[in-house]
Amino acid sequence: MIDITQHNPLTLQEKLKNKICKLHRSFFDLEIGEAEKYLEARDLVYVFSEKENDEIIGTVAIKWIQHEKNIIVYIGNVVFCEKYQRQNFLSHVIFQAYLKTLIKFPGKKVYFSCFMTTPKAYNICKRFPQHFPCPDKKTPQEVLSVMDTVAHEIAGPKNYTTQGDVTIVSNFKKRKFMHNASKETLKSYNGFFEEVNPDFIRGTQLISIFPVSYKEAFLMAWHSFYYLIKKTKRSFLK
Repeated sequence: MIDITQHNPLTLQEKLKNKICKLHRSFFDLEIGEAEKYLEARDLVYVFSEKENDEIIGTVAIKWIQHEKNIIVYIGNVVFCEKYQRQNFLSHVIFQAYLKTLIKFPGKKVYFSCFMTTPKAYNICKRFPQHFPCPDKKTPQEVLSVMDTVAHEIAGPKNYTTQGDVTIVSNFKKRKFMHNASKETLKSYNGFFEEVNPDFIRGTQLISIFPVSYKEAFLMAWHSFYYLIKKTKRSFLK
């Protein structure tokens, strides 16, 4: 069983903070001080741990960014041990974060944003009818403005490049790829990620923006519920 707890990064107990930073540094090319700095820059961190031994197996953090009349929900610090990947934990966090955002910022238009590290990570875009940049739609100017705000606030002015509607970040480089480091075997569902971020194998990331409505939030909830049903069924049949 997995416990999911929520914490303010600024008030984390030292032991828990050190465990989280150690996990982050095992996946990303970060110094000790950098891992702590990036963690404390978030507003909320979800910690996933095994109930039996209290071992941390993953984290997801969020940061709210005001942008004109909109609110951006940045999803970062996403790390899960290999055994617990593809468990749909991220959908659970996104849905909860959306509900928190509606309460915290009523009446605001909501955008989600994250830095895509791999083609498989990019595949979550399939769950969002609207995501940018994408190969078959021009990115609206408002979304480009949101993208620039995220890059400036999260990555920092010297750590990203923008060409057209594609922004690439370079300061959260992934230390290892979980299954196979061969670029040829890592494919996104439509090939777009590899096309616009060909250096991803060296750790560069693509900024993705998702305008989120009630419909997208419902789909996130459905994916989480559907996964839970499938998992329960598999456990029952064993």
